Amino acid sequence: MRCQVRWKLPYGPVCLPILGLILLLSAPLLADTDDWNDLDYDPGAIYGSEKEEKFRINAFIVEEENWDDHYSLSIFGAFRYTDYPLFTEWNIGYLYQNLQSKNDPRHRQYLFPFYYYKTDGNASFVLTPLAWFSDDSDGYRNSYAHLIYTGGNANEFSLLALPLLYYNSNRQERYNLTVVPLFSLHHGNRDALTLITPLAYYNRKPQAGKSTLVLPGYYHHSHVGQNKTVSQSLVLNFWHSYDSNNDLRRLYALPLYFGTFGRDSSTHFLPAPLIYQHTGESQNRTLVFNTWYSSDGEHDSNFHFMPLYFSGTTEQSAWHAGPLFYYAHFVPRRAQIEAQ
Repeated sequence: MRCQVRWKLPYGPVCLPILGLILLLSAPLLADTDDWNDLDYDPGAIYGSEKEEKFRINAFIVEEENWDDHYSLSIFGAFRYTDYPLFTEWNIGYLYQNLQSKNDPRHRQYLFPFYYYKTDGNASFVLTPLAWFSDDSDGYRNSYAHLIYTGGNANEFSLLALPLLYYNSNRQERYNLTVVPLFSLHHGNRDALTLITPLAYYNRKPQAGKSTLVLPGYYHHSHVGQNKTVSQSLVLNFWHSYDSNNDLRRLYALPLYFGTFGRDSSTHFLPAPLIYQHTGESQNRTLVFNTWYSSDGEHDSNFHFMPLYFSGTTEQSAWHAGPLFYYAHFVPRRAQIEAQ
């Protein structure tokens, strides 16, 4: 038999005060549904000479039973003492009971409505108006004034103090600490850490090489990996990121400017006024409002003044166009060979 109330922090305490009140009010009526039935006093129906032999006193006020190691004394039906081969019991109405097994550690005692206790040797439960205590093979759970709850076992400990404090820890050096509304701290395996406050967020994972910090108007994230290192920051509306060589890779001034930078190229974009530029090892792309210029190498280029003028040149040709004209010029193949 396992007399226990299962509860795992932090969810159970919400309804524990209600549960405690129900158990307290109903303690004398709690029925044992397993191996406690053999400790119930039930002489059964006895009539005639058999009753005369077993009951030395059989009156309306007093009944005394005495036969073969069975003894009981009842007064007005409200007070009863029982000494049977399997158990002894003191019972005063439905207000007090002390039941003790003679063959094992089972013991139940209550004084309504102040105290309730039950154990079978492997598990125990104690209930009072302001506290309860439970202990079994899974661990222990305690409540004080229905505001403070503790629980744990050989590997874990939990503490909840409503409505402000929660703490949990285990042998793997992991712990959680929350103080409402100030902060929540989680320490995981291998020095992983998360801190949350109303104005800040911090997370680090040393094993993964990651860290993140968020403050009002500020964000920073870094990731150190086997193949790359990335550092990213946002200060107000300015975003920038760096690589493992501490070279600038991105720079944004939101929403006015967007820039990306590579080892051999760069890109710049301004939404208003509309300006875009991309440069590479042998490339150039530039847009200024309605004017576009691009080049690839020494001979290929385009120039557009939209929508009035469009042009392009290559090593073999050149063309020009507008709303009312078009002109193209091609260099003969022979002239190209001679020029080479």
